[in-house]
Amino acid sequence: MRPALSLVLACLILAGCYTPQPARTTIAPPPRDPVLADRDNVARHLPKELQLNTVIDDAPSGGHPFTLEQALAQAGARVNSDGKLVAADGKEIYFEHYMPHGAQLIESDAEREEKRKLEEKYHVIHINDAPGKIVC
Repeated sequence: MRPALSLVLACLILAGCYTPQPARTTIAPPPRDPVLADRDNVARHLPKELQLNTVIDDAPSGGHPFTLEQALAQAGARVNSDGKLVAADGKEIYFEHYMPHGAQLIESDAEREEKRKLEEKYHVIHINDAPGKIVC
């Protein structure tokens, strides 16, 4: 056999053994924030000083401002048959306002126990009331 013919046959044999894989055409969408169900009804049941676009944390972990609507959506907030705002687990939602400090304050045992009881009874949403925070 001629060397050129041998080379062509070798290429054909190798090409026959190679089956290209189809390209992936589907790409998973990026994860989305949960959506607040029954948004208008939940908004009507908020305390007067709060709105869905209230920023409750300016930039958690260096990210974007975190709104009350996002926190309520994550909690699975809804209005129950008694007209109370509750989380997906059925606990009533409690809005706790706090003023952040540069250094972590040391909580007393009594304060820790009070916080534990509060979180046992309610789904607590913490709201940062720092002066000069971002408002949407």
